[in-house]
Amino acid sequence: MMRRLIVDNILYWMREFKVDGFRFDLAELIDMDTMMAIRDAAVAVNTNVLLISEPWSFRGENKHQLKGTGWSAWNNDFRYAAKDFAMGRHNRDWLMKKIAGSVDTWAADPLQPVNYVESHDDMALADEFCTRPDRDGRNLQPNDVAANRLAATVLFTSLGIPMIHEGQEFLRSKRGIHNSYNRGDEVNAVRWTDRDRPIAAEALDYYRELIQLRRSPEGAAFRVSARPPSSYYRWILPRDPQALGYVVNTPRIHEGAGFIVLLNANGAETTFSVNLPPGRWRLIGDGERINRAGLPDSEVMPGGQETSVRIPGLRAFIFMDGF
Repeated sequence: MMRRLIVDNILYWMREFKVDGFRFDLAELIDMDTMMAIRDAAVAVNTNVLLISEPWSFRGENKHQLKGTGWSAWNNDFRYAAKDFAMGRHNRDWLMKKIAGSVDTWAADPLQPVNYVESHDDMALADEFCTRPDRDGRNLQPNDVAANRLAATVLFTSLGIPMIHEGQEFLRSKRGIHNSYNRGDEVNAVRWTDRDRPIAAEALDYYRELIQLRRSPEGAAFRVSARPPSSYYRWILPRDPQALGYVVNTPRIHEGAGFIVLLNANGAETTFSVNLPPGRWRLIGDGERINRAGLPDSEVMPGGQETSVRIPGLRAFIFMDGF
């Protein structure tokens, strides 16, 4: 009877209100037969319906059981991997699997993982990266914001469905409170005037530019639905364990452009040695701004050569082919 209640509610929302996506909280508590019944009924109404599971509860996780079922799932592993890397922790081997769509772990294809670095649970990203003892992200230092942008760059240049939380894009803080479910509006309200702070406006512009890149014809390289070959992401591994690079969609096997993304999670400058693949490459992002036409102070670099790229601390460089 409960299964029928859930399915009937889903169908009502879809048929009467044209809702095309649902997220299930603590979905590990729902048995798999019911999950499949939800999927079958929803897909019969809209083949493009988005079904998202929060694949855990107090009992454990079940995301591995969702592999290849048509369900997407919150990718908590991505959250911790991307945040830890941006905070200078040595975990790039773990992060690499998440960037490539988690297809070597639990996902059947990149449409399954819902990648994120902030949600309604746990700390806001601004608080997480705040280096103050009280973790109050209303008072951020430049490096705190740089780490935020670095994590966002990882999010939007990875395979999977990217998700951002309300206000993340303009450095919303919950005053360092880890879980705010039992706090009132004083903590949980979104204060839209926070966007007017210069530091927040700059972050908002950077998130906007990341989204524009991801949604662009060139950015189709990151919007992959089928499982790609293992060579789709080719890794650049400097000696510094806090640095990571990846060459994407080169040679071209998917829609979109070819990209090279270089991440420096170290607080100091680091140097990447990059073998530029064939093509015409130009710097379009430097961790503070993104311009698909190329940054004004950048030059086109012919491929087929090795070059050294010096990257300041806590910055992400993005190169694109096709110029």
